[in-house]
Order: sequence, then structure tokens, then C-alpha cells
Amino acid sequence: MDWLLLAGFCGFLFFFGLAYFGLLGADEPRYAQVAREMLARHDWITPPSFAEELARAIPDARLEVFERSGHYPFVEEPRRFARLVGEFLASGS
Repeated sequence: MDWLLLAGFCGFLFFFGLAYFGLLGADEPRYAQVAREMLARHDWITPPSFAEELARAIPDARLEVFERSGHYPFVEEPRRFARLVGEFLASGS
């Protein structure tokens, strides 16, 4: 279970870093990235609109929605979360 908390913390740091360096909301993306965005439909801490905006800003980003999850999809839907992360890492992206 510790790796699940670590994964969530890494996600938080990723979004915080993008916001800190002004990469969110930019008219033109200032970075090239292969990304898979994951959002939890019922997240009241990080609203789904944040992930949707980020996915729109990254060319070819893939957005995955966890419809039954709140802030912790890696806890609430762990099998799907692990499968998606595994697929992303295996793709070499």
C-alpha cells in the first residue's frame, strides 16, 4: 500500500510543478511530453477540470477517467490504476 501513497504524492508534485513553472493555462504548450492524464470524477480536492485542461494543453495526451473514484483512484480503483500505469510504462512513453 505504501507504493500507492507514493504514486499519489508523485502526481501531486507533477501538477504542482506544472503550475509553479507556468505550464498550466499557457496559450502554447512550452514542452513536449507523452502523457496519460488520469482524473477521478468525484475528486473535490483536485477538480477534474484541472486534468482536463492539462490534457488539452499537451498534444496527443490521453485522458483516463475514474468514474467511481474521489481523490485517490489508486486506492478506490487499484486494479485499473495499476493496469493503466503498467501499460503506460510498458509502452516506453
